[in-house]
Amino acid sequence: MVRSIFVISALMTFTLATGLPASDSLKVYQIDEIVVTATRLPVSFRTLPISMDVVRRGEIDLSDANSATDAIASLPGVFVERTGDFGRVDVSIRGLGNMGRRLSVLMDGHPVKMGLFGCTITHALPLSNISRIEVIRAPASVLYGSDALGGIVNIVTSSPPARATVETQITYGSFSTTKYHFFNGATLGSVGYTFSVDRRQSDGHLPNSAYEGTDVSAKIAVTRLPTEVTFFAKYFDGYKEEPALATDPPGTVSDVWNDYRRGSLDLEMRHPVLSGMLSVKLYDEFGEHEFSDGWHSRDHSSGLMAHATWGIRSIGDIDCGLDVRRQSGDRLSEPEGSWSKIEYGAYVFSRTNLTDRISTSVGVRLNSDEISGQTLSPHAGIILRPDEQTSFRVSTSRGFRSPQLNELYLFPSSNEDLSPEIVWSYEVGVDRKFAGIAAISLAGFLLKGSDFIELVRQESPPPMYRFENSGSINFRGAEVAATVAPLPDLQARLSYSYFDPGEKTRGRPGNKLNANIAARLLNTNFTANFEYVGKYYAGNDHTDRIASYTVLDVRVAKTLHHGLGAFFSVKNLLDEDYQVYVEIPGGRSGLYEMPGRRYLAGLTFEWKKSR
Repeated sequence: MVRSIFVISALMTFTLATGLPASDSLKVYQIDEIVVTATRLPVSFRTLPISMDVVRRGEIDLSDANSATDAIASLPGVFVERTGDFGRVDVSIRGLGNMGRRLSVLMDGHPVKMGLFGCTITHALPLSNISRIEVIRAPASVLYGSDALGGIVNIVTSSPPARATVETQITYGSFSTTKYHFFNGATLGSVGYTFSVDRRQSDGHLPNSAYEGTDVSAKIAVTRLPTEVTFFAKYFDGYKEEPALATDPPGTVSDVWNDYRRGSLDLEMRHPVLSGMLSVKLYDEFGEHEFSDGWHSRDHSSGLMAHATWGIRSIGDIDCGLDVRRQSGDRLSEPEGSWSKIEYGAYVFSRTNLTDRISTSVGVRLNSDEISGQTLSPHAGIILRPDEQTSFRVSTSRGFRSPQLNELYLFPSSNEDLSPEIVWSYEVGVDRKFAGIAAISLAGFLLKGSDFIELVRQESPPPMYRFENSGSINFRGAEVAATVAPLPDLQARLSYSYFDPGEKTRGRPGNKLNANIAARLLNTNFTANFEYVGKYYAGNDHTDRIASYTVLDVRVAKTLHHGLGAFFSVKNLLDEDYQVYVEIPGGRSGLYEMPGRRYLAGLTFEWKKSR
């Protein structure tokens, strides 16, 4: 860790001493970010009583991330599980994730879920057509319903550019890694479009760890004032091999693989109604999966999301809506079967300015699942602003997750009498700005959960195990994040997360420290990303301690001529030997060896039509 801190300090000292020019800044740092996920209205996150982060396109481009969930790994309270550079990057927020089952991964506001298992196929979410990623680090079921008991990851796709734009990127690196990216977009009168192709391939850092994935997406936006209609389509085809566990006997070569084909369709209409805005969205997430253990299935997760928002001058705003979701799927391997279920939800959410210095947010959702019944999800929060630079916030929320089809029906361990999982969240925080160039945010939280669905050993098998509402959690922690931009071309971020999961320590680190530095000098971008993970266990009750680790990635990118650029990255610069605990169905959960030092180099090109 000392070596890592020395390298980061040296880089910061160099960039501070050089006196960077004010023009052509990095343009990835903002104190007052505008977000839409937390209220479905564009608002500043400083007016919200919850912990929230935004990762913008510029930051994603500087990170060498391979998926949307990979791009948020450095945020406070966020931890990712992976078996290598490619493939699954499963996120947990404040200890809740479970392959996307206990947090809600969204794309433009609609859930990205596998219909049968309720999980998110994270490597089907590349970065080819994304403008930003918004992350809520608290239950958000009041707005988004089931699965949002741990938080929200909302991937916001790119809008059509005003001018015709072409972007390309070609990358080659260690382990025969290749990446190809193409983006084209334009607006012609009242019609705009985007089109992107993303192709990634690698032999992997271990035997049987190869990856191959292709993603194609397109968007058409029609604006005939006052109505806006947007259609988005996406298709992903990916093959991933999973290597042997680090604890397997030496020389073991795994034969585990998975083949995913995932698609998405999204149609949204926005139209003013009675001094407000009405939005209606239809979506369908679908896929076909084949695994090395013989599993073969098709699934759908389809729905309707309708909500209306009204802004009340000098008072606040109100949002109300209705959601309908149908999950279904077919097991094509033996024994065959088909299952489905429907759930409905209605909510109202209000944000009110009581005075110039005091704001409140209150909301409630009633959700009805045809199998597990009704669930109520309230929220309440308050923000106190003693001055323009400081805000104090307190909030409480109730999140829930309805049982999924696999837990209800698919296997001998299934149980049709399951109830929703419940989490109550309590959070306090303070945010402070300093002269418009720096900000600090502190938050403390408590999560109390009950009725968690777990496999429980049966006294009279078969089956040997059965899903029951037997689990509970009592998580607590604290997070601090600081950002500073002393110059337009020098920006730094530091975050620290302390997490106490009680006895549920498996795969949940107690300490995580991240530092990110970005600087620009003479048309060249320099970035360094550092992560330290400690107090980390492969078992519950603080058993099977995993060695702490530090990872440092560095990247240099230079503009060469008229939109042509080049970059060079070194990941795991210090060649740290470390392992990560990963939950994988089918008995392959455990420790996985991470890649050592590796290199990436590439060319980028961007063209915009002149005005």
